[in-house]
Amino acid sequence: MNTRKKQRKKGAKGNARKQTLQNTGKARAAATNNDPALDYVLSLLVAAQTGAVWGRCYDNAYSAFLGLPELFFPHGTFIEGWIVFEDANRIAVMEHGWLVRPGGRLVDPTIVLVTGPGQPVSYFPGVARSWAEAEALENQLFPHVRFSDYGEDGMGHPDYRAAYKAAVRRAQALLGPGKELVEVRASETSQESAGGATAAGESQVTMYILVQPGDGGHHDAERARE
Repeated sequence: MNTRKKQRKKGAKGNARKQTLQNTGKARAAATNNDPALDYVLSLLVAAQTGAVWGRCYDNAYSAFLGLPELFFPHGTFIEGWIVFEDANRIAVMEHGWLVRPGGRLVDPTIVLVTGPGQPVSYFPGVARSWAEAEALENQLFPHVRFSDYGEDGMGHPDYRAAYKAAVRRAQALLGPGKELVEVRASETSQESAGGATAAGESQVTMYILVQPGDGGHHDAERARE
């Protein structure tokens, strides 16, 4: 686990936090349920060009964000938040990372690896980071909100907590007979790459089965790959 620390002046840190809050507001305005702003085709192209892998959403997004400046520099944003999507048997609330282009369109090189172009995905941005802020976090752990004084789960950040609650409400609204509701959270980095930690780390996720068909109960967590 690479937790290289960067020394910042108090004033600079305050300005960065203010900019993050401003970016988050803009990102939230761009995202809606069943988000029509997702550029599915571009997301697929970005996934192919950067070698995106399912289960590494932050690494995928970070690599694309800094590696494709023609798409995101200087006014794109790197998002840490939550998504909701469903398949035949379950509805998932997933801690997730994606990108927003300067014009407001979403680019998600991870989710397109497992969903079709017509499959609804709802995006709930919690923290939006500018190009400069994301670049300064190279070799840090993501979702970075969980490693920056907001608690181990990041829920001390009011916008991140609000995004999570909105995502859960959306998932509950979609819940129907025969469906289970699962929550997928990023876990600690499991290992480092041969050349050192990647920007987002090689992380597993923890899946919590919140509602299982037939009993509506809560169940123990199980390990899974995102």
